[in-house]
Amino acid sequence: MKNIAFIKATYTPYGGAEKFSVRLIEAFLEAGCGVCLLTLPGQKWPDLAGRHGYAQLTIIPIGHKTLGRAGRLISFQRAISRHLKLHSYEAVFGIDYTPGQTHMRAGGGTHRIFLKYRNEGRGIFARLLSPLSLFHRLKLHYEKKAIESPRLKRLYCNSEMIKREITTLYRILPQKIKVVHNGVEWDSFGNLLNQKEAIRKQLLERHKLSAGCRFLLFTGSGFERKGLQYAIWGMQYLPAEFHLLVIGKGCFRPYQKLASRLGLFERIHFLGPQAGAFRYLALADGFILPTKYDPFSNACLEALAAGVPVLTTDRNGCAEVIQPGSTGIILACPLQVDSLKRRMEDFVQLIGTVSDSPSKQQRIRDSVRYLDFTFNLQEIVADVLAEIA
Repeated sequence: MKNIAFIKATYTPYGGAEKFSVRLIEAFLEAGCGVCLLTLPGQKWPDLAGRHGYAQLTIIPIGHKTLGRAGRLISFQRAISRHLKLHSYEAVFGIDYTPGQTHMRAGGGTHRIFLKYRNEGRGIFARLLSPLSLFHRLKLHYEKKAIESPRLKRLYCNSEMIKREITTLYRILPQKIKVVHNGVEWDSFGNLLNQKEAIRKQLLERHKLSAGCRFLLFTGSGFERKGLQYAIWGMQYLPAEFHLLVIGKGCFRPYQKLASRLGLFERIHFLGPQAGAFRYLALADGFILPTKYDPFSNACLEALAAGVPVLTTDRNGCAEVIQPGSTGIILACPLQVDSLKRRMEDFVQLIGTVSDSPSKQQRIRDSVRYLDFTFNLQEIVADVLAEIA
């Protein structure tokens, strides 16, 4: 039996990286591997052993969780280093940037580019403070060490965009990098399509929304990075029948003020965090994510898998699987008012051709069939096991 260490510091049931981690751990276990999950104390990972009877899964709490962001990061990295010196594994697979890994998935992109785009549009004071942050300096340090580590055999990127970033910023042999796009729960979104009318009716009643409106959907936390301000701004270029549904955790106040200032308050619905947010795709005529930076948006991919056209930016790795003008619209960054207006109008036209056509909705869905989660996971597991055979 091959023994694999799996490194993921934190867990939240809503995170895309965590969802991927759980599915990949399950895939390794199903392949007959032993998996040791190294994570911070107090993380509420699903009971995979109890759910599926995986006796070969061990979860080891490591590091300290009460030292602040920088302290937690240092303690976790040092604890991982000590553990790997004392224990032997055929492969060490990481989701976080941790030196000593043999295999790693850069699902969150690079912290250096994240900081660059995050600072766009911020005041000079915020831009000056960012490089002084100990936490950010540590993240950059560990990112560089992990990617340039001689122990690293394979780095999985979820988009060509992230591969370009990494090969530009760091010293790594290109042949070590493999692009495997994010996967989607294919059958789940097929079921959503089959039950679309019933779910739509239920959600309209729950939130007291008008059945006569057309809805664009925006989901996710980190509103500034994901471009909620641009989504709201763009609504002024759409017919009055279009409303925006905003789902996610965060401070809505500045965005409510923006909506009021633009005379859009009645057309923007802030619904807060919602369990099963993907079900709101049954309400959506279109999905909008004008993000400043997203290595590969799962939310956009899920919309496509539900037959819903997507508007996003060229700083989203998911743009690589969108067929412009057919399955979605891609905005060029940095965003300009004229281009935003033009692309929003294009999006309305696309929605008009898709909304009343089940065959075109199915065509959008079929465009990402090859990204069924099962295929992606099997590709990574087979790749790792072939290298350590």
